Amino acid sequence: MGTQETGRITVADFMVKASVSIEPWQPVAYARQLMLMHSFSFLPVFMEGGWKLVSELAMAKYLNKPNAEKKKLLANSIDDASKQSECGLQLIEAKTVQVSEVVSEIFKNVTVGQSSTLWLAVDENKRLVGVLSPFELM
Repeated sequence: MGTQETGRITVADFMVKASVSIEPWQPVAYARQLMLMHSFSFLPVFMEGGWKLVSELAMAKYLNKPNAEKKKLLANSIDDASKQSECGLQLIEAKTVQVSEVVSEIFKNVTVGQSSTLWLAVDENKRLVGVLSPFELM
């Protein structure tokens, strides 16, 4: 049954409303714990006026730096970790969408193989109201 047949066509029809995000001041250890507990591939964080994503790959790279003390890395805030000049926590610019957007329109700007396959549904004040991934659309 296709999307049109079920009447579900907008981001709001598919998105996960009970989304989880982190704050820039929270420690890397907390973000890591959330990712492991919930099997998250991405975790949203609002920084510098926009949404960014912490990916599982970025977290693994950051925590497995040669000659680094893992406890110190885990104690850093997300903000501090992302600002480290050498091998810091690399954040991805998040793709944001409005809840009223039609899913088929979103797909027009996406190619398979992009690094981030998560859309953040935000309101007019940039507040996170949901997340949408290909999993919800299958």
